[in-house]
Amino acid sequence: MLFRAPYSAELVVQGVDCTICLSPFAEGNTLIYLPCTGYHHFHEQCIIAWLKRNSVCPICKQVITEQFIRTTPITQEALRNYFTAVRRREHEDTRLSHVEHRPLAGAFGKEDKDTDGKNQEQQS
Repeated sequence: MLFRAPYSAELVVQGVDCTICLSPFAEGNTLIYLPCTGYHHFHEQCIIAWLKRNSVCPICKQVITEQFIRTTPITQEALRNYFTAVRRREHEDTRLSHVEHRPLAGAFGKEDKDTDGKNQEQQS
């Protein structure tokens, strides 16, 4: 049986919409989580319709069979832990993106040249 849960901001990746209908998740939606590595999740009606035509996850192409679903159970706690870790990684990535980046002027030799081979200093 597929894991269903009402929409909860703590159980989704922020800014990620349903990749089938491209609509955002919202309060009142029921989501289905597939037992893929990334716990890919979709609006219930979207993934049910998808799985009637396809037997793979629309994101990672993991084959979704009844046996796979039975042998790979999902729990609310596992989802919470997973998405907490994802948010923690995103926060770290955001912190690192604010590191000051300095140009590498002079790092490639005595004189930096543009694509025409002229010294950049001569063009100023």
